[in-house]
Amino acid sequence: MLSTSPVADTEACEDWAIHDYQNFAGITLHEYESIDYVSALANAIEEHGQPFALYIDHLGFDDIEEAVTAFEDNYSGSFESIEDYAQDYYEQTGQLEAIENAGLNSFYINWKTIAHDWECSGDLIFLEESHNEIHVFYNH
Repeated sequence: MLSTSPVADTEACEDWAIHDYQNFAGITLHEYESIDYVSALANAIEEHGQPFALYIDHLGFDDIEEAVTAFEDNYSGSFESIEDYAQDYYEQTGQLEAIENAGLNSFYINWKTIAHDWECSGDLIFLEESHNEIHVFYNH
């Protein structure tokens, strides 16, 4: 863009500013953000989608490579609610089967409270994308 400036032949064109940053999945860009940062961010959002954008916006990474690594290490998936995540976790780890084999009915388990306890302990981060879509991250 700077090379096609009408004054490129007579003046050094080195100043630029960001005035519009739609399609960055809700992430706010500063007016003089590094072009390298913006490019790396755009590529990471394209590759990992809205969950990545929510994660980086929540934790505020300055280094995109570090953010991508942390995202890939800590992303646990998308669920309709925190309750669904807690129940899925218990199912995946075999704990739900153990509870039921002990003669207890899982109907009485308060999945929301379990998930809330995990969040309060700092073990998990729940980021809401929409009314019925929650992204879950381990907080290591």
